[in-house]
Amino acid sequence: MISLTEVTLKYPGMPPVLDRVSARFESGQRIGILALPGSGKSSLAKLLSGAIEPSGGEVSRQGKVSWPLGFAGVFHPELTGFANLELLAQMTGEDLDAMLEWSIGFGGLESALSKNLKMFSPQERAMLGYCCSLSVPCDWYIADETLTVGGKAWLEQCESALSARLEGCGLVFISKNAHHLKKHCQRIIALVDGHLVECPNVDVAEQVLAQWPKQGNS
Repeated sequence: MISLTEVTLKYPGMPPVLDRVSARFESGQRIGILALPGSGKSSLAKLLSGAIEPSGGEVSRQGKVSWPLGFAGVFHPELTGFANLELLAQMTGEDLDAMLEWSIGFGGLESALSKNLKMFSPQERAMLGYCCSLSVPCDWYIADETLTVGGKAWLEQCESALSARLEGCGLVFISKNAHHLKKHCQRIIALVDGHLVECPNVDVAEQVLAQWPKQGNS
């Protein structure tokens, strides 16, 4: 379970990403959050995963929550791929061997791990973050905009691996793509003007996003 109690998330000079929001995500749910570009999707993903703290209120988590799938922001560009994995394992207390197994066996990154991260292609960097995410068994997986990496050639393999990890686990998928949310999620929420608005389906969530600015200006 993940619960938000009167949570505010804001940055100086910017509208709040969340404005005194309370919500509860039950274990095992597949939750899709539809959000417009620039509305704070990545910040919300980091908040739910515990990478950042709220400006106010409380976020409570029961069970282990993943960092956002494919997130590579923790990696240091001057370190090799292998050194980054070592450092990440030390920081999080996770299993280095599991990270290596996924990075090599699933991601095909064996030859890349000896390079400094700044020499990685964007696809290699994303794949390294994705493999690290999937290497850690969690009760909740958080996805910011994408559930797969590596292009069309990797789509089926990534979806299969993620589906296996999601057996009995929860998913919060934050995206601007209504089609993707409709495919993967059962509970739908719209992120609008700092609020999480529960919707019966993706079509209604799209209508809410389209109409909210008009309501706000009335």
